[in-house]
Amino acid sequence: MVHQETLDESRRETPAEVLAHKSSEIVAQLGSMGDLQFRLLIADLAELWTASKTALVVYVVALIVFAAAVPVALAGAGLGLASLLEISPAAGLLLAALAALLLVAGVIGLGVWQFRRRPPAMRRSRRELVENLQTLKQMLSNYSRTGPAE
Repeated sequence: MVHQETLDESRRETPAEVLAHKSSEIVAQLGSMGDLQFRLLIADLAELWTASKTALVVYVVALIVFAAAVPVALAGAGLGLASLLEISPAAGLLLAALAALLLVAGVIGLGVWQFRRRPPAMRRSRRELVENLQTLKQMLSNYSRTGPAE
């Protein structure tokens, strides 16, 4: 204990020390906000996936029906129309194809409607990010007004 130093408790921090201390606090808060923002983003993406499943199923069903059943049905309907209306088989097939395209357009419209009726994606993440940025702006504004001598 020959070289024991005494602590001067009345010693004030220098402006550089105050700046370093406040900067480290800001960096720690930014890290916390970033972590929370990332967790909220993951939760919103999971919610978006859950909300979009119905519309995706509708699209898949529409594609399966179109790919598997429509060509056979088109041929049968086209030939039936040609016989019924006494037109060429090619014209009957074209009319059947037009009817199939209208059906597919209706199913796609149903899928688009399903997507649009869902709430906007990641609403909570956007709201929280805006609040975090406003808080950060306020903290920096307060710091710039009070200065490092605090």
